[in-house]
Amino acid sequence: MASWGISDQELLADVLRDAADLLEADTGRLEAVMGALDNLRQPLADLAHKQWSGWTEYMLRTWSAASVTRWERQIATEYKDLSESEQDSDRKEADRVLELVRAAIDVAVESEVSGQAGSERDEG
Repeated sequence: MASWGISDQELLADVLRDAADLLEADTGRLEAVMGALDNLRQPLADLAHKQWSGWTEYMLRTWSAASVTRWERQIATEYKDLSESEQDSDRKEADRVLELVRAAIDVAVESEVSGQAGSERDEG
C-alpha cells in the first residue's frame, strides 16, 4: 500500500503554514479556524469510512483477474504518473475532504464575525 512520502507531508505542512500566515495577517481568526479543523475528526472519519466502503463494494462487484491486475498497477503507481482519468477520480475524493474543510472554516469565520459584531454592539 502506498503511503505519503516525507515530501508530501512537508508540502501539506507548508500549505497549512501559508494558510495560517494569511489568516493571522488578514483576519486574526486563526484560533477559530484551527478549532473548527479540530472538530473535523469525526466528519473526516465518517467520510473515510464511506470512501472505503464504497470502494470495497465496487471491488467486490467487479472482482476479476483483469481488475486485480489494474488495481495492482494503480497501487504501484505514483499519483503524478496515473492517467488523467485516474487522477480525476482521486481529485474527486480530495474534493470531498476539501468540502468538509471549507465548511468548517466557513462556520469558524462566521462565528468569529458574529462574535466580533456582538462585542462591538456591547462596547457601543
